[in-house]
Amino acid sequence: MSTNKPEPLKVPYKGGNPIVGKALRDFFLSLLDEKNLYEYHQDRVAYINTHVTNVEAKKLLKSPAFVNIEKHILAVKGSARAKVLFVVCPPY
Repeated sequence: MSTNKPEPLKVPYKGGNPIVGKALRDFFLSLLDEKNLYEYHQDRVAYINTHVTNVEAKKLLKSPAFVNIEKHILAVKGSARAKVLFVVCPPY
């Protein structure tokens, strides 16, 4: 068992919903599988609708801000069309 203790969350991170957080974490971890990442890039909305059951997580993943983040990352030239990749690995 780890002796590390999570630091107290401060604004703006305080008050998150752990159920939504788990759904989002599971979604991003699923994209580490090449087959899933390919399917996601073929039709991101269909992938989200199929693989994410939590309504709030779906809303966040389809939000204009997240789409904007992806759009800018995909615009990077010379990077073989860089893709968004989040890895969640808590140290505790």
